[in-house]
Amino acid sequence: MSDIEFETNDAEIATDFLSDIELLNVEQLRAAVDEAGSPIPLLKKALQESSEILHSRYKQNLNITNIVRGRAWVVDEVCAWHGTHKIGLTK
Repeated sequence: MSDIEFETNDAEIATDFLSDIELLNVEQLRAAVDEAGSPIPLLKKALQESSEILHSRYKQNLNITNIVRGRAWVVDEVCAWHGTHKIGLTK
């Protein structure tokens, strides 16, 4: 079995993922939840919208590492609501 070397362009790969307001506007979501009372429908919508944006980025052949990090960031942000609200997103 031969060794395979993968080349990466460091300029294309982010070392840290910063918040992406296009994927999830956390401040706007907080304000909407405060008005609505229940976070569940809003969090589900936020996950769906971010998935659509990330799918579009994938179709545009953008950096997959950034796409995966973006998805992880959105999920982390949504999961952070679990600590302050009793939520279950599967139903």
